[in-house]
Amino acid sequence: MRGEKREQKKWITTVKSTMARINPFVFMLLLYFLSLLLPGNYSLWNQLKYSQEIRKQKREIAYLEKEIKQSTKALEELQFEEDMLEKYAREKYLMKAPDEDIYLLR
Repeated sequence: MRGEKREQKKWITTVKSTMARINPFVFMLLLYFLSLLLPGNYSLWNQLKYSQEIRKQKREIAYLEKEIKQSTKALEELQFEEDMLEKYAREKYLMKAPDEDIYLLR
């Protein structure tokens, strides 16, 4: 029992003397960087995941904006040109005139 208490006191004094020699600013800086590596909202791992997700969503936004432009252009063509409307209906919905036959080649 007494040996354990002596060793515990010796360990405590060793830790205290080591802490006294370390600059408190360096110690706080070390704790800060250690907290960045540990799991949490501001951990390095989460920051990498968030930046990857942001890049993915930016690519998706660019793709969808391109699709919107193409759809808007196609809509304008269909609204103002009757020939384009007929062409679109024939291609997309396989519509035909009553006296026509359609053959699909693939």
